[in-house]
Amino acid sequence: MMNKLQPWGDRVNSSQETSRTNFIIVCLSAKGGQGASLFALHLSSILSSRRRTLLVDLDPASSHRYFIDDPDCPGLANLAMVHEGMSYLRTSDFTRHHPGGFDLLAGPRGNEEWAFLRSADLRPIFAELSHSYEVIVVDISSNRLKSLLRLTTIASVNLMILKADLLSARSALQLIEELADFGTGSSADTALVANRTSPCAVLNPKQLSLALQLPLLASLPYDRAAGEEFASLSPITHADSDIQTAVRRFAASVGFIDDSPAAKAEGRSIKCLRSLLRSSSHYHFQPG
Repeated sequence: MMNKLQPWGDRVNSSQETSRTNFIIVCLSAKGGQGASLFALHLSSILSSRRRTLLVDLDPASSHRYFIDDPDCPGLANLAMVHEGMSYLRTSDFTRHHPGGFDLLAGPRGNEEWAFLRSADLRPIFAELSHSYEVIVVDISSNRLKSLLRLTTIASVNLMILKADLLSARSALQLIEELADFGTGSSADTALVANRTSPCAVLNPKQLSLALQLPLLASLPYDRAAGEEFASLSPITHADSDIQTAVRRFAASVGFIDDSPAAKAEGRSIKCLRSLLRSSSHYHFQPG
């Protein structure tokens, strides 16, 4: 049985830790079009090759559901509605397998489901999901509902995906203030992933990191193929693209995956990402 959901530092230091450690990665963005959904999708696909992975779609557009075999499947809102009164239901009844290799818990459909999530406390549901999945990637994207931002308090790490431009930086500052209300706006909890798919002459990723006072964990390369098209949300469409290569190298660099023969032979456990962030306040992974 997997460990119960608990703070990341407690998990990695526990003497009762098993070889299968579960963790939650929340992908945030300050506004639409920052690339958080694309990043979450590629990260989920890459991690699923090594660990049982679930992608929870909380993007207002709920784009991920259109790449599964049942786009009308029930999702998180339905699971939250029946969670307390119908405990005999399995969480697997609400998920679908994505062609990218992971399971998907689709986002809410329509205003009624969104309205329900405004007041729902989803943390107990994530605690239950953590028994079935080693990795849970949460795509919040530009969704700024407080009930959803509260999920940052149970995350192993929060990744803010952001384009290096002034408007995005301004929106990010507002988001950081909102996260501070939950105690998760500091660099100990949140790291920056700079998205350079659209080049900007005003800000570079390092300047953005300094302005936001967030450690720069990764800088995604300019990739013309990724673009802004709806098809960019399919990891299959962009297999072996610059973006997927960069996300794979990012995942390996922080210990989510490790392709080295030595790591495979030793069965080395994943690193504590928060310790990595604290040890280098402006750690910068430069792909390529």
